[in-house]
Amino acid sequence: TDGFMLVDNRMATSLRRVPVGLFDTMIRPLPWEDNKSPDRFAAGLESILWMVLYGLAIYGVWSHRDRYRLLLFPILLVLSIGLGGAVSHGNLGTAFRHRGQILFSLVLLAVCGIQGLVDRRGDKQADRTDRP
Repeated sequence: TDGFMLVDNRMATSLRRVPVGLFDTMIRPLPWEDNKSPDRFAAGLESILWMVLYGLAIYGVWSHRDRYRLLLFPILLVLSIGLGGAVSHGNLGTAFRHRGQILFSLVLLAVCGIQGLVDRRGDKQADRTDRP
């Protein structure tokens, strides 16, 4: 311990880091975490919006799975930045900025989710009017 820090660059170590790293990169900070500054508290509140976007994006990909080729680029962009950040980010600020880089792709996928919800609601209403 002469001031040197050893880094474990083994593949297994990186793979073990993925679940926690994804959470850190894509969701944190949470609103109830240690929020000593107003900026960090605001970032925690923003995380709630990110979670809504993730949910809509997942539903959008699922509901438009028959047209996956059209969504392949935004899906791969979100996955690559998310997974890359999960194994490499050392601090929350860097992860927070990298999350912003996928916003346009995530919004596109979330809009697909909203469209899927609208289509589903329209299908249910059409079923109700078709019944005798």
